[in-house]
Amino acid sequence: MKKSLLKILGIGGIALLSLLPAKKAEAQTKEQTKEPLVKGTISSGIFSHYVAPMGYVLGKGPHQQNYVGANIKDFKLFGWSDYDIGEKSMNEIDLGIEYSKKIKNTSAKVGATYWNYPSGGDDKIIYINLEHDNKITKSISLAHLVKDKGNEGGFYLTSKISKKFNHKNGFSSDLGISSAYVFNFYGDTGFSHITPGTNINWNSGNVNLTGSLNYQFGFIKEPERLPPIKNQLYGSLNFSVDF
Repeated sequence: MKKSLLKILGIGGIALLSLLPAKKAEAQTKEQTKEPLVKGTISSGIFSHYVAPMGYVLGKGPHQQNYVGANIKDFKLFGWSDYDIGEKSMNEIDLGIEYSKKIKNTSAKVGATYWNYPSGGDDKIIYINLEHDNKITKSISLAHLVKDKGNEGGFYLTSKISKKFNHKNGFSSDLGISSAYVFNFYGDTGFSHITPGTNINWNSGNVNLTGSLNYQFGFIKEPERLPPIKNQLYGSLNFSVDF
């Protein structure tokens, strides 16, 4: 009886010892696949013109635009700048924070951005964005220009519909159309633009190279304070790295 019990305990001990390396390997695999706390993107691009989301064509161009963003769970901190190569001047430096949440194919974002103009002045924006992605991507954004000494406050509404196509060797492309409406935005009110366009993207790991070409049909030819929202062909070449 005693020998049988010792034999059973011995077999059980060997079985437990044989499981230890497997458990250790499983723990190491989980550790290796654990999501990093901070993820983000750094990008830099050359743009033929600076055409703002609401349609205003700013500066002489070409422009260099840089971006850095860091995501911590559902929050994102970001910075963006625009340098007018034609005028040899820094037009704008923006800082912002955003919270986003995605449920299945629908995502919602809410954020705030501080726009600083090195030549003088600043603005504050708060915004909300909704996006649905199911073969065709549809998005709509409402932004509020906070009333300040330099402006009376206002809103702009933007929307976009696009379709992505995946190709071979890391290439993809998309076709889309965007539009905007401004309400008392620096004194302007009205339907501001319709812009069809296309992007071609190449991806390899965490590296992306994107070229874009767009044509804006502009409808506010005599704005109160900002440059005209005019008919404008514009494009860009942008390089980005995800980390």
